[in-house]
Amino acid sequence: MFCGIDVSKGKSNVCILGQDKKVKSEFEIKHDKQGFEKLEKHLTKETIIGMETTGNYCKIIYRYLKERYENVNYVDNLQMKNFASVYSPTIKNDRVDARLIAAFLSQDFKRVNPLKVDELKDLSKLYQKTLKQMTRYKYMFKDQINIIFPELDKLIGMGYIKGISYLLLKHPSPEEIAKLSVEEIKKAFTENL
Repeated sequence: MFCGIDVSKGKSNVCILGQDKKVKSEFEIKHDKQGFEKLEKHLTKETIIGMETTGNYCKIIYRYLKERYENVNYVDNLQMKNFASVYSPTIKNDRVDARLIAAFLSQDFKRVNPLKVDELKDLSKLYQKTLKQMTRYKYMFKDQINIIFPELDKLIGMGYIKGISYLLLKHPSPEEIAKLSVEEIKKAFTENL
């Protein structure tokens, strides 16, 4: 049997296909003890179970099923999207998606290693968070420079934040910068760029 699960927040739609690839049952479950027990009544140890990766929502049901069944998989989202465009291009809802996932499993398409999916998602989130923080700090730095050295923006422009950072690391006070020659400022400004 093939079990397709379309996971969403707090609930999932389930479709189970028999070996003949015909629908045996379709139902909705909540992500609680009663819902998981309802799902388990329809599964056997040989059932191939699959779901798309949908952030943190799918992790709960995936881990629960993985502890009890051997063949629990994430399906490749890109392949699934292409499969859906051929198999059912006009209709899109949770019930149809569960049926599509079950049909996809029955065709023995590529499944995804869940650890790699989770790691990639976590790395992607960390990268986005780091970029956001860097941008925030860059603007904070720019604002402080405008307060402390308002004339620096007019002379150099804030597009050169790195250069200004290096200049200020070498010569942290306005008095020190005022004593420098133009060549010394250029050198301090550009030597680490």
